[in-house]
Amino acid sequence: MLNMESFPDSAKADLRGGGRGRPSRQIRGVNAYQEELEGAYADWADEISEALAEETDAAQQKKIIDERLALLLLLLIGLGRRRIPDALELGMDDEPPTPEALRKLAEILESNERYLTDSLIPAIREKLERAFTDADIILAMQMGEGEEVLRAVLQVLSARVSMYAGTWWDAMNIGVGFLSQLQGMGIRWVLDKTAQHCEDCLQYGDREYQSFSSMLQETGGKYPSHGVRCKGNCRCILELMG
Repeated sequence: MLNMESFPDSAKADLRGGGRGRPSRQIRGVNAYQEELEGAYADWADEISEALAEETDAAQQKKIIDERLALLLLLLIGLGRRRIPDALELGMDDEPPTPEALRKLAEILESNERYLTDSLIPAIREKLERAFTDADIILAMQMGEGEEVLRAVLQVLSARVSMYAGTWWDAMNIGVGFLSQLQGMGIRWVLDKTAQHCEDCLQYGDREYQSFSSMLQETGGKYPSHGVRCKGNCRCILELMG
């Protein structure tokens, strides 16, 4: 699973694809999930910025932050639980998931929710708490410009939120791996020719493997979007050989 703590808040997670022709189902799926994450966060940021800008009492501001962060967490967890299983299903080409695949899906969902709870939400809280100690932001709020300023503060974390779409890509690729096991087929690690790649993907990508298990053995458990240095930015994809 990707470690979001290693990414700067300013990192921009671009939508995948961009080559000529119609994007694949995988590209459309991960981009749709990323857009949902970005949209949910943007709407939430608008609402909390407005609520905080209208409140001058520090205790009430803290209450608003606590309540709205809890709501955001539930919203992002819900999106993951709805969309990430679709990625596994797509990767397995609608084959019934094996017990092993379902266990792996549960691990991916649990890991996603843990990072949301222990990394993203605390980062947003810290960003807001620091804002209320910044003299320039305090002055802006006193001048009636608090909503716009707070929205700008939260916008800094938008790219970090969107990078959680990497979990969808992880689940889709592991689905391809399980499908290769079911069908007894080899597997190919494909590099996106339009993307910049990390050292791991360059080392293990553009290669064919006799099986998914043999690939994992050689890579030390790494596969596209899982364990690789580019993490949630990974553009590689697994394909069946045949």
